[in-house]
Amino acid sequence: SLSEGETKGKHVVILRVTGRKMTLIPVPLISVRPFLMRDVALRNATNPPLQLHDMKGINRFLTLQVEELIAQAQQEWQAKQSALPEDAREEFP
Repeated sequence: SLSEGETKGKHVVILRVTGRKMTLIPVPLISVRPFLMRDVALRNATNPPLQLHDMKGINRFLTLQVEELIAQAQQEWQAKQSALPEDAREEFP
């Protein structure tokens, strides 16, 4: 199952050892597949308000929620990729 904790940015660390002193340096991973999560309540659908048995309306509302999350994930992915050198960029997964 998926959890909200999986939506956080992923990192690796570099362990720097100088004498007896150790320091962890986090390095964000840029090529990790984006994962977004949102709580959705059908009672919050207002345009138009949904009825309990309106399966088409509920389907449209939920499809719109998923499409918005996909668009947001694509924007975040592209922003991260644009910070990379051109030869290191990847396609949206």
